[in-house]
Amino acid sequence: MPVSIPISYNDIFQGDLPDERELLEQIPKWIYEFLGPSLISVSDPNNHFDDFGILSKYFSNENKELKFSILSHLNSEDRPRSLVNSISSYEIMEHYYSLNLPSSSSLSNADLEYLFWKAYLIINQKNNEKSNQSVNAFKHLPNALNIQLITTINVHDITNYNQYHVITAQLIKVVLLFQFLESDKKFEPYLEKFLELKHCTTWQEYLKKACAFILPYVGEFDKTFHDINVPDDEHFDESCQFLDTFSISPNSYKEIPDFVGLRSHVLNKIEDGKYRISSVLFLIESLYKSLRFYLTLKIHKSLTKNKRISMYSIISGEFSENIVMYSVLEKVLNSDYLIVKGEEFKNYGHSSGEPDFFAMDKNSVLLFESKDVILKGEVKQSLDHELIIQELKDKFYKIDSASGGIPQIAENVFRVLDGTYDNVMDGMKAKGKAIYPILVIHDRQFDTPGINNLLINWFKKELREVNDGQNISKVQNLTIINNDTLLALQTAFEDSKYSFARLIQLYHKQLGRKKKKRGVDFDYIAKNYVSFSLFLENEIGHLEGVKTPELIKDFYSTVF
Repeated sequence: MPVSIPISYNDIFQGDLPDERELLEQIPKWIYEFLGPSLISVSDPNNHFDDFGILSKYFSNENKELKFSILSHLNSEDRPRSLVNSISSYEIMEHYYSLNLPSSSSLSNADLEYLFWKAYLIINQKNNEKSNQSVNAFKHLPNALNIQLITTINVHDITNYNQYHVITAQLIKVVLLFQFLESDKKFEPYLEKFLELKHCTTWQEYLKKACAFILPYVGEFDKTFHDINVPDDEHFDESCQFLDTFSISPNSYKEIPDFVGLRSHVLNKIEDGKYRISSVLFLIESLYKSLRFYLTLKIHKSLTKNKRISMYSIISGEFSENIVMYSVLEKVLNSDYLIVKGEEFKNYGHSSGEPDFFAMDKNSVLLFESKDVILKGEVKQSLDHELIIQELKDKFYKIDSASGGIPQIAENVFRVLDGTYDNVMDGMKAKGKAIYPILVIHDRQFDTPGINNLLINWFKKELREVNDGQNISKVQNLTIINNDTLLALQTAFEDSKYSFARLIQLYHKQLGRKKKKRGVDFDYIAKNYVSFSLFLENEIGHLEGVKTPELIKDFYSTVF
C-alpha cells in the first residue's frame, strides 16, 4: 500500500512559513489537553477514525474554507494524502509541555482552531521537508529502496504494532524483572527506592495498581481520547498519589529525542482525580519499557555511590539473556532439541565467545546471539541514513569479539563446522545439518523493514571474509528475531504444530521472491522486506488461536 504524504502548510497557504511556536503559544492549555491526546489516538493505525472524520469533528463551520481546502487534497487522485500523522501529533503533545501556554484567550474558539491547524500544517511541512532531504541524499544509490525503508525507523515502533502482543510481552517481562530484582540483595536499594517513589510496599502491590489503570484501555482503539476518573471514595488520595507518579508538570518537562518525555510520563493531570492518557501505546509500555529506564536512570542517580551497581548493563545483559530469552526459547523449542545455554558452555571447557543459546535436533543447529540495545533517540529520529546505518553497525557489526553481534555469530558458525562444539552435542554431530544463525533483538524498532536485509548482507560479508576454506553450503541466512514476539506467541509454538526451523525456511523463501512487475510493486516490498516478527504474526499470530502464557495466568491468580 502506498504511503500517504501529509498535507503541508504551503499546500493550503501562500507566503513564507511562520514559526509554529508563535502560533501555538497563543492557544490555551485546555485545547492541547483535548486535541493533543485525540490526535495521537486517531493517528494510530489501529484507530479507524480517519481524516474525513477529523474534518467533521474538529473543524467548525467558521473554518469551512480551510476545511474544504484540506478536503480537496485528501481527495487528490495523484497520490494518497493525509492530514494527521503520528510524528506531528506527538510533536504537538510535546509543545503542550514545553511551551509557556496561557490558561485562557480573548480569541474566539474559531480563531484558536484556525491557529492550531495552521501550526499543525507547518509541523507537517517541516517533517515533509526533512523526509525529502533524506531521500535526496540516497536516491542515487543502488540500494535506495532498502535505505528508505530503514529510515522509517523514526516512526515504525509507534505505527506498526499489535497491541495485544505488546501488552503480553510487557507483562511477562515486568513480572520476570521484579522476580529477578527480588532474587539478589544487591538489587535491594533499587527496588526499595522504586517502591518508595511509587508509594507501594511490594512490587506485587505496584503491579496490581498499575494493571488496574492500564489494562482497561487495551483494545480501546476507536476513542479520540481516554480519561481516568478516580472514584471519590476512601482510596481517592492514595489512588491520586499513585497516578501522580505517571504524570509530570509542564514546567519540569524536557524535550528529549524520540519522545522520551512522553514515554516516561504517560498521564496528563487535568485536575484532582482526573487524568488523560497521552498515548495508549506509551501507557502499555510503561509497564516494562519505561520502568526499565526509570530504574537505570532516575533510581540509579538517586542512590548514593556505594549502593550503585551497573544496573543498565545487568538488565540488558544478564536479565534479558539469561532470564527472558532463556525462558521463552525453552518454551518455543520442542523437546526434540538438545539445548545448551550460554552459561552452560563453561561446563564443557568453553569460556569465551560461545553462543548465548544453542539448540540442535536431527536436522538442524540453531545458534542464538542476544543483543539488547537501542539506537540513540537523536539518531533514530534524524532520517539521516548514514547516521542510522553507522549506529546499526556500531550495535551489531563491530569487528570486536567482545561486542558480540554478527562477527560473534559468524565465529560460532565456523566453530560448529570445525568441531569445536562437538563435546556439547551429546554424541550427535553437526555434519550435514543446516545451521541457522539467529540474532535476537529486544526492541520493536529493529523490526523496521530493511534492517533485516542490511544485517543479512553484513552477515554474508562476514562469512566470506573470515572463511578459511570451510564448506558453508549448509549455513542459512541470518534471521533477526524480536524476543518480544516470541514471548507473545510462545503458546503457538508450544502446540508443536509449528516447526521453528521450518518457519525460518519459509520466511527466507519469501524474502527471496523475485519482483514480477515493473515500477513500484507494493506487494513485493511488503513481503520481501518484512521483519521475521511480522512474518510470524501473519503465520501463527492470530489472537484467537494463541493461549495466555502460564506466567501471566500465575501472575493474575497471585496478585488479583
